[in-house]
Amino acid sequence: MIIGIIGPSMTEIALLLREMKIEKKFTIAKTLFFKGMLRGVKVVVCRSRDGKVNAGLATRELIARFGAKSIILNGVAGAINPNLRILDVVISTGTQFHDVNYTRVGVPLSEYPNLRIAVYQANPPLVRLAQQSAKKQPYIRATTGKILTGDQFIASPIRKYLLRKVFHGEAVESEGAGVGQASFLNHTPYVVIRSVSDLANRVAPIDFRILVRLAAINAQRVTLGVLDELNNKRKYIGSRGEII
Repeated sequence: MIIGIIGPSMTEIALLLREMKIEKKFTIAKTLFFKGMLRGVKVVVCRSRDGKVNAGLATRELIARFGAKSIILNGVAGAINPNLRILDVVISTGTQFHDVNYTRVGVPLSEYPNLRIAVYQANPPLVRLAQQSAKKQPYIRATTGKILTGDQFIASPIRKYLLRKVFHGEAVESEGAGVGQASFLNHTPYVVIRSVSDLANRVAPIDFRILVRLAAINAQRVTLGVLDELNNKRKYIGSRGEII
C-alpha cells in the first residue's frame, strides 16, 4: 500500500522529507515526487506547486503512475471561521471550489457543467485517523469541516465574510478541491489537513509570510501522526478507503 502525500510548496513538505527515507526522486512536468518510507509506511511525497490545476495533476500522477491508494494533502490555509486561531488545524470533511461559477447557464454554484458535484467528500476513516493524530499532538487545536478552494489569496474581511456566509467553510486555500475532484474521478480516498497561517483579513499577507513555516509544521505533524496510526496499529487502507 502506497500513500500519496501532497504539499503545494517545499515548505509544506520539508518536515516530511527530513524524516523520510528517500529511495528515489522524480521530476515530472516540473513537479517533484519523492518515493520511499516514512514512519514505516510506503509513501510518495509530492511538491505539487500552487493552484488547483497543479494539485489535480499531481493527484492523478500519484494514483496512476505511483499506485497511491489514498491521498493526503497537507499545508496551510486562511481561516474564514471566526472561531479559528492562527496555527489551528482544520481536517477536511469535504472540499468545494468557491471560484467556479456557471450559474448564468443554469448550473449550480461551484459545479462544472459536465460534473454536477459541489462538494468532494473526504474519506471518513482518513478523517478519523487525522483526528486521532491531532489529539496526540501537543499544543495543536484541531477541528473538522469543509475547506474552500480557489486560485486566489483571500485578504479581505468582506470577501472572508461572504465566503463563510455562502459556502459555510472553515478555511480557504488553493488546492484542496483540485485534489478532491481528481481523487473522486479516480475512485481514491483522500483527506486535506491544513493549518491556519492567516485570518484572511487585511494583514493576512504579512501573517502568511511570518507564520507559514510554523503553520506548515503543524499540518505535517498531523500527517506524520496519521502514518503512525497506520503503522503502529498495523492497519491498512482498503480499496474503498476503509481501515482494515
